[in-house]
Amino acid sequence: RELKNEAEVADFLCAFLHTSALRDSALSRLQDIAAWWKQQEQYAFYASSLLLAYDTQKNTECKITMIDFTHAEQISEKSQDLSGYDVGLDNLLRIITWLAP
Repeated sequence: RELKNEAEVADFLCAFLHTSALRDSALSRLQDIAAWWKQQEQYAFYASSLLLAYDTQKNTECKITMIDFTHAEQISEKSQDLSGYDVGLDNLLRIITWLAP
C-alpha cells in the first residue's frame, strides 16, 4: 500500500514498531546512522533505503541497515550531496521520536 502523507507513515510505523522496546531501539539506531551521516563527506546516496527488521518472536530490538547503493556517488565535500538523504533521515527520526514514549 502506498503511504500518501506523514500521518499514514506514522500510523504504519506505529503498527510495525508495536512495542516500546522496538520503537526505542529503532530510534537509537536511527540516531547512530544520523550521527554517521552528518560527519561523512565521501558519498551521496541517491535512491538508497533503510531496511528495518526485527525478530517477531522477541519483539525487543529493531535493526536498521542502509541498503541499495546502486546510485552512490563519490563526492569531495558535503555541499555536493544533493541526494536529500538527510531530509528523509531527519523526517524518519522526527516521526519515530514522536512515537517513542
